[in-house]
Amino acid sequence: MNEYAHGGFPALVDSIAGYAGVEPENVVLGAGADDLILLCARTFAGKGDVVAIDLAPTYPLLRIAAQLAGADVGDDDPTVTFTCRPNNPTGALGPLSSARPLVVDDAYFEYAGETAAGLIDDRVVVLRRDRCAVVLGEIGLEPVPSWANFLFVPLGDPDGAGAALLREGLVVRVFPDGIRFSVRDREDDDRLLDVLAGSPSRS
Repeated sequence: MNEYAHGGFPALVDSIAGYAGVEPENVVLGAGADDLILLCARTFAGKGDVVAIDLAPTYPLLRIAAQLAGADVGDDDPTVTFTCRPNNPTGALGPLSSARPLVVDDAYFEYAGETAAGLIDDRVVVLRRDRCAVVLGEIGLEPVPSWANFLFVPLGDPDGAGAALLREGLVVRVFPDGIRFSVRDREDDDRLLDVLAGSPSRS
């Protein structure tokens, strides 16, 4: 307690590396995938450069990140290409782009069963964001595996859970056996997860 903690979070990095099957030096921590997308854009591109985005429609932050880095978005000799796999918001799991360098938003790889992590030595950067599914598991819920940017959560009383969420200004789709919601930004996700954690309707 009388010493500063190690700033590099070595235990966390080692755990992530072991889980992902890579070396610790291949792991970079960030405040969610959005933070890492912005970092990758600034790393590879700047004013006058071109950033390619592999799929359309896709996660809008990819275009925003390129623009914040001062780059243009297009396909003419790009300095880096971004792709989501599975794609967000369509959920499609198409073939991986052959472009290099390539930044892959691999956030839903556990659901899809495919990852680009084996290509990190081939100028491929892999990003991962499955926080909502993990937290749902921690509070005793079991979301159905999804290849998309939404989760279906089976519940004993979905109407009660939907009503509790609606009272907090959180709108979800209610089905006879569960609820479906889109993964949004961290603040909205945390509000929804907090309500579900405290709801007696979740069992």
